[in-house]
Amino acid sequence: MNIDDRMAFAVSIAGKLAQYQLSFQLDSMNLERKSDDSPVTVADKESERMFRQAVKEAFPEDDILGEEEGGGEGGKPRWVIDPIDGTRKFMRNLPFWGICIAFEVESEVELGVVAVPGSGKMWTAQKGKGAWCAGQRITVDQSELSLDRAILTMPPRKCFTAEKSEAYFDNLQERIEHDPGFLDAYSYSMIADGRVHGLLSCADRWWDIAAPVCIVKEAGGCFTDLKNGPPAEGKLNLAACPSIHEKLLDWAKYLA
Repeated sequence: MNIDDRMAFAVSIAGKLAQYQLSFQLDSMNLERKSDDSPVTVADKESERMFRQAVKEAFPEDDILGEEEGGGEGGKPRWVIDPIDGTRKFMRNLPFWGICIAFEVESEVELGVVAVPGSGKMWTAQKGKGAWCAGQRITVDQSELSLDRAILTMPPRKCFTAEKSEAYFDNLQERIEHDPGFLDAYSYSMIADGRVHGLLSCADRWWDIAAPVCIVKEAGGCFTDLKNGPPAEGKLNLAACPSIHEKLLDWAKYLA
């Protein structure tokens, strides 16, 4: 199995999907609501359809897990795609939605690609080969930081209600220097290139985080649950540079 070929494919198809999404004209006639009341557009569905067709032609032996069509439960090497991570931002032409593509073998993510069409940027990583953006190798912030000097991005407070973890959210908001707001896949990418120090997320699905997990780790960062285990679907997860990750884990213990 050639991971390099799949890396080149992922970069190419992410670029094509970005072009399609930037040219898409959204109106009220092509917007729907899913069973969980989250929005989905024709562009979400068409982007995933385009991706699945491209994989079928290039790597017919590979499986696919996607946000819009599911699948990928056969145990074979598989692609994981969130065709538009941040649909609400896409709907309003806010330039922070992303395309997340990963490839995994035996539950190990081998590569990750995050494209943010509105910025014209793409972040990529391949297991053991580092993380990259615009031809430059990127790393998380390596300095020793305190929480009161941290730039930490988090979803809205209401996202933490189901986990009964509002106290964690409130205490962190009081401690950190600044929260620029949660920007979906873009937030993870900014951790990887050192502009943001950490991220607290909740209710993730695997297609949301598979690509960012690879990119953040290959950039020298950490991506875990609150107990320093592997990131999990539907729970609180932490992505951060090493010094802030350690402090966030300690803070979680304090509030437990």
